[in-house]
Amino acid sequence: MLDYTLLEDKNNIWVSLSGGTDSALALYLITKYLYENNKQTQITPWCLVDKSRPGNDVDAQNIIDLIKDLIPYKHFNSIITGSFYKEPGGDKVALTKPFWSEMEQTGNYDLFVSALTSSPQVEEMKQIEGFYDAFVKLTSENRDPAESKVEVNHNGRGLTIWHPFINIDKKAIAAGYEEHDLMDDLFPLTKSCVDRNKTPCFKCFWCYEKHWAFGMYDMSGGVVVPLPL
Repeated sequence: MLDYTLLEDKNNIWVSLSGGTDSALALYLITKYLYENNKQTQITPWCLVDKSRPGNDVDAQNIIDLIKDLIPYKHFNSIITGSFYKEPGGDKVALTKPFWSEMEQTGNYDLFVSALTSSPQVEEMKQIEGFYDAFVKLTSENRDPAESKVEVNHNGRGLTIWHPFINIDKKAIAAGYEEHDLMDDLFPLTKSCVDRNKTPCFKCFWCYEKHWAFGMYDMSGGVVVPLPL
C-alpha cells in the first residue's frame, strides 16, 4: 500500500494527521515499518484545527497514543498544532497554506506526508442519493477522481512531499484497516464528519464517503452510529 523506499534515507518526517481514517492509517503503517526495520527516523505529527468545529486535535492525539501503545516505536516528537477559522464556503486550502509554508521553511524535515485519498468514481457516487451533490460542494479542493495526481514531488530544498493514497479511494483504506486488524481499536478513534453541530451529520461528503467505504459512519463512544431513519 505504501512505497516504503521513500522512508529509507529520511531523518525527520512530518505527517499530517487530521483525525480521519486516511491519515491515521498512514501514520500507523509508517510507524510499523520504521519500528520493524529498526529505524531511528523522527516522526512529527501535525494537526490543523478549524475553530468552527474544534476537537480534531484531541482525536489526533488519541490516535497517536493508540499507535504508540500498539507499536513501541521510540522516536515520536510531540504533535504540532495550528488553528484557523473557516467560514461556510471558505477556501480551506488557502487558509491552511501559511501553516504548511511555516513548517516547510524551518528546514527541519526531509519528508512531508499527506494522506488525502482519491474520491470515488462519479458513477458510484451518483448511485447513492445525496452523495454526488455533497461531492460537488468541495469547490476548494482538487478531488476529481478522473484525474491521475502526482504522488511524490520535491520542493528543491531537500523536502520530499508524499501523497501515498492520492490515487486510491477510501475502499482501499478500508481494506487496509481489515488487513492490519485495526477495525476494533484504531477505526473507532477516527472522525471524518465536518458538520459544525454534530458527528455524524449523515449529509456531508465525508460522512457519505466513510459509509460508502466502511459501511458505517463515525463512532460515538465506541458505538457504531446507525443509519438515520
